[in-house]
Amino acid sequence: MAHSLEVRCPLLDHELAELAASIPAAWNMRNGRGKAMLLDAIGDRLPPALRQRKKMGFGVPLSHWFRGPLRDFLHDHLLGGRFMGRGIASPRSSAI
Repeated sequence: MAHSLEVRCPLLDHELAELAASIPAAWNMRNGRGKAMLLDAIGDRLPPALRQRKKMGFGVPLSHWFRGPLRDFLHDHLLGGRFMGRGIASPRSSAI
């Protein structure tokens, strides 16, 4: 979570977090899905399609970035002497 998109500000209240931690995990599961209590509390404010969908990731266009605007940056940093000197990786003859 240190490097991701999170929208949890209302849930960061320490008293709310302590209360949530004290609730048995089984109370928060229904039909194999978590967050049952949260959905019970606010689910009527969400569209049915949103309440019923599976978890979704947040796509990041890494391939586009690495082949486009970040190509030179990555090349310089991943093949530079400082990085290669760490011994984590070894260069290939057909680099990038």
